[in-house]
Amino acid sequence: MSIAGDNMGVADVDTPNLASATITLTDAKAGDVLDYSGVGSKFTVSTSGNGNTLTLTPTGEVSHGDFEEAIKAVKFRNTSEDPDPGDRTINVQVSDGNRSMIRQQPRVILLR
Repeated sequence: MSIAGDNMGVADVDTPNLASATITLTDAKAGDVLDYSGVGSKFTVSTSGNGNTLTLTPTGEVSHGDFEEAIKAVKFRNTSEDPDPGDRTINVQVSDGNRSMIRQQPRVILLR
């Protein structure tokens, strides 16, 4: 499932260029995966924290819309045959290189 809904948007009133987006899965359970295979070639993706943190960095000049599409392309999935039904929180933080732009609205996922 996508980590972001269709109504998710990215905006920065003082610069058209963004430097990065960081996506962090907290409270990860066994088998949890952030799948970034659909992000595309406009971004490089680096991982840390056992793959629970992704950083998307543009390979060239990209628009805010490109960032939106890249974030929407990241998917959460669980590879376990018996996934833990507890909630997970996914935080998305976008930066213009000077300061981070966050609407601290983590998405909580309940697997059933």
